[in-house]
Amino acid sequence: MEEEMVTTKKAEISPAEWQVMRIVWTLKEVTAQDIIDVMLRKTSWTESTIKTLIGRLVKKGYLAKNDESRPYLYTALVTEELTMEEHEKQLIASFCAHHVGSVLTDVLSDTELTKSDIQRMIVMLTEKAKTAPEVVQCNCI
Repeated sequence: MEEEMVTTKKAEISPAEWQVMRIVWTLKEVTAQDIIDVMLRKTSWTESTIKTLIGRLVKKGYLAKNDESRPYLYTALVTEELTMEEHEKQLIASFCAHHVGSVLTDVLSDTELTKSDIQRMIVMLTEKAKTAPEVVQCNCI
């Protein structure tokens, strides 16, 4: 199976499907049983629920299933970084532009970050402040 990883897909994935994708992104090539074993340690889901999630991700184009191997091997068809970026952009676009700053502040307040993450943000925000408008345009109606 030589399928090329694409940058991203448009179909929405659920929080449960994100958990399955994180396993596949981490392990690269996995069997359904590999995914099940990890998920059973993290959740109280049944094997059939986890298999359903895997099947949905294949249908949505997030996972490839190698039909030539037994057991089947699954690999990601989308990159983690660009999938996260796309979903982040969709999420931010769903908020009123006037509230995005406070939402981001709340997220930062509630999230554990490394010192290097914080330093990168300080540098980025310092640069962004140089050209930031006093008021952002409302994107609601």
